[in-house]
Amino acid sequence: MKRLKHILYVGQRVQPDVVEKLEHLLAEIQIKKRIPFEIIQWHLLTTQEQHKILSELREKKPKTIRIRSSGSGALPISRSGRFNQTIPVLVIKAGNDIIDIRPHASGPRNVYRSIEEYLLNLLGMKPQKQEVVSEQEILMLIKKYPELIEKGLRYEGSEVDVGAGRIDAVFRDRNGNPLLIEIEIEVTDKAIGQVTKFLPAYSRLYNVKEEQIRLGLVCFYIPDGLIDACRSKNIEVYRITAEKLT
Repeated sequence: MKRLKHILYVGQRVQPDVVEKLEHLLAEIQIKKRIPFEIIQWHLLTTQEQHKILSELREKKPKTIRIRSSGSGALPISRSGRFNQTIPVLVIKAGNDIIDIRPHASGPRNVYRSIEEYLLNLLGMKPQKQEVVSEQEILMLIKKYPELIEKGLRYEGSEVDVGAGRIDAVFRDRNGNPLLIEIEIEVTDKAIGQVTKFLPAYSRLYNVKEEQIRLGLVCFYIPDGLIDACRSKNIEVYRITAEKLT
């Protein structure tokens, strides 16, 4: 029987307390289940090492799981094919074979399976129920209730291809100006770069002056440092929050 091993890859944007919690669980499993673990800081790897690992994850992952992001929660590989620096990634190996990667999505409904769920199950502990909201669910929400973004908005379409990418959602404001929305669970530099590319592309395709086009990001979380970056590029940020009413 091939020996199991856990490898935890950590990107630069992962919160230290998240890593600390996972390291504690991995250490407990190492003692109780005799499964060794290793924690690897992604940014300390060479470019060649990073490319090799990404290729291995894509090619050797179980066929029943999906690890590339398409809106079902944060996954190990971004839409652009890069390693996701905002979440830890756990690779479970039996010898040289990859038998699981967490987090992943699986099944026809793309059920999200987390690292913590896997580790707690190994320890015989019941994980807390997780409700992971996907980007698709956010899209459905703002399509039905555009006033969550702004009063007077009218929904026009989603997944609008403008050559420079697909715009998650397009709205018209009360003045008739288009509002191009990119939806993210957590805003990253990449998301900011992506939404800025939509401006000239949409302008050319629909013959609309760039100064009439509004850009926006709808998210659950945005790091403080990126708010100024959005402001400097005239990108409006709308954060979905829970408001206490009673």
